[in-house]
Amino acid sequence: MVRVFFYCLFFFLSGVGWAQSEVEYDIVASFSPEGKKLEAEAKIRFKNTTSTVLKELFFQLEANQRLKFEIREVLNEEGLVLPAFPYRYTFLNSSIEDPSLYQVSLSTPLEPNQTQTLTFRYVLKYIPAIEEINFLIDDVN
Repeated sequence: MVRVFFYCLFFFLSGVGWAQSEVEYDIVASFSPEGKKLEAEAKIRFKNTTSTVLKELFFQLEANQRLKFEIREVLNEEGLVLPAFPYRYTFLNSSIEDPSLYQVSLSTPLEPNQTQTLTFRYVLKYIPAIEEINFLIDDVN
């Protein structure tokens, strides 16, 4: 089991545009070299810093479009599976699904200044080759 921290996996959007929110990510992942896939659970904690009550949240997944990325389920803090799916809209009488924007309907509306933690369970079925690895060492001694 590998414990990693990502800041770019999910970008939080509110129903009223980009939200200036306090967002924390904690991701626990396990990699299967045989199956060439990564299974993970991301706990995303955020605070509604808007003045609007939010009934649904949108997560921008554009950074992950090159990956074969499948969200299996989204749970609230009580473990309830929430309705969650790629964003759908109608354009020129055609129904369009946007795989880079994920919509999650909350079981209880999120009031201004409230926090909520969602758990995303997902799998990456394709991990592109890494040509260069950059990392920071946080221990200067």
